[in-house]
Amino acid sequence: MNGVIIPAHNAQGTIDETLGSVHAQSYRALEIIVVDDGSRDQTAAIARCHLEIDTRAWLIEQANAGVAARARRLCDYPTRGRPRSR
Repeated sequence: MNGVIIPAHNAQGTIDETLGSVHAQSYRALEIIVVDDGSRDQTAAIARCHLEIDTRAWLIEQANAGVAARARRLCDYPTRGRPRSR
């Protein structure tokens, strides 16, 4: 399995198109991880809509902590048996 990590902060203007593009990929053994870094817009809500469409996708929500913290946060989540949204 391969993964795509999408860090997002106040990305409501681009997250729908980004997730739509990843969803359209024909490669099925793909894990799509969106890390919402404390967005104050509709980024997480838009990402949640994609969770309903694409079972390969999941969302991590956290308080704004910056790009390095987003990457470290991924180490806290196993790829199997993980929650669909946090």
